[in-house]
Amino acid sequence: MRYSIIRTTPPTLEPVTLAQFSVFAGITDASQNALLSDLITAARVHLEDQMRRCFVTTTCTYYADRFPSGRTPLALARSPLLSIMSVKYYNNADVLTTWSSANYRADTRSEPGRVEPIEDLYWPTDVRNTINAVEVAFVAGFGSSEAAAVAATPRTIKTAVMVLAKSLYEYREGIVTGTIVAENPVIASLIDSNRVYEFV
Repeated sequence: MRYSIIRTTPPTLEPVTLAQFSVFAGITDASQNALLSDLITAARVHLEDQMRRCFVTTTCTYYADRFPSGRTPLALARSPLLSIMSVKYYNNADVLTTWSSANYRADTRSEPGRVEPIEDLYWPTDVRNTINAVEVAFVAGFGSSEAAAVAATPRTIKTAVMVLAKSLYEYREGIVTGTIVAENPVIASLIDSNRVYEFV
């Protein structure tokens, strides 16, 4: 089923600090701090998309044209899932309707996390036949607060952020001019070892 996921409330903290990255990259020029901070964020966003994760606590919205059939769980491709904020859909009258939180439950143990109707209930069927008729707002990350998530982010992921940010820094001129930069096998390996693959 076609879907998209948007970061509606991005994190204000990164999984690695500017000081940590500066030491890792061996950069001591403070005039580069703004650029380095931007590269850390760019690296984090890219890796989250590749791994299908959120590292630091983030609010996201899942959009789809319809619900799964029957009671089939709906997989949310940003792990680890912390909570479901709301389930909404446009009904046949084109009114955005909030489905009661009493009607569904979240699976925060699986990766990806899932949401499904409770026993004896089914997903709404009075859904308007239009794009993005279904909206599920949820929170994902390695901790319930940003500080806790930063502390709990696995070292392999923090290393991947720093390796990719350093690569972006070293090849920034090539990126600007459109030069092809070879994929870093270390980054590829770190992505592969932390990627969420299952979507059912």
